[in-house]
Amino acid sequence: MKSTTLALLAVTALSLQGCFFFVIPGSVTAKISDAVTGAKGANCVAVTVKVGDRVRMADGSIGMVKSLSGTSSRCTDAERPIRAEIVGAPDGSAPAPRTPAPTPYVSNLRLTLPAGWESKPVPESAAKVWFLYAVNRNTDVYAALSATTHDGITDMLAYTQTRRAAAIGDLTDAVPSEISQIEINGRRAFRYSVTGKLKAGQTITRLLTIIEGPKEIALLNTWTFAANFAQQQDAMAQLAENVVGF
Repeated sequence: MKSTTLALLAVTALSLQGCFFFVIPGSVTAKISDAVTGAKGANCVAVTVKVGDRVRMADGSIGMVKSLSGTSSRCTDAERPIRAEIVGAPDGSAPAPRTPAPTPYVSNLRLTLPAGWESKPVPESAAKVWFLYAVNRNTDVYAALSATTHDGITDMLAYTQTRRAAAIGDLTDAVPSEISQIEINGRRAFRYSVTGKLKAGQTITRLLTIIEGPKEIALLNTWTFAANFAQQQDAMAQLAENVVGF
């Protein structure tokens, strides 16, 4: 139970507004009525949907609401009473352009795991941030490695302060340490800890080490229960020396 709790991190998810719509059938009589009223569209959406919102279509593509014609007798679902014209919908409109998915950042960095450590699959919710996740069940310590390109980062202390602020925001009643500038394997590095509560109520301490390379910046995040931190702090700090591939 404790191990499961330690492995959980807060995740933020984005959602599309007006997630689904219904297609309404057409008829000759309906088309005549539309010509008189000026109503447009072959789709029904919720009252919360606005012009410009994006909606997901049955084939998985995304359409954009071009116009709304108000409540319509042709929209029989009480949850979707508004008639809408959707660009990209199956009513003959031109398809909405799709935004290509960003290319994921691929790092050359690796973490050589000492005895007692085992690599685990990265939780799906954290796969966009971490590319390595490991646990030492003997000491109840966890570790995750992420990296970013050095391009555009000219002030390492400011970058570290930003990362510390993010770590503080992940926990409740967070208490951070000062940032220490150190050297790891001849490379400039910064280290700080943050103690705080998870949503489940357990108090943990994270020790984070940021290592500067010529092309990449590594962030090693290690954590354990706060009561266990004093005993494991040295080993958690030592783990940063095993980050390789700069």
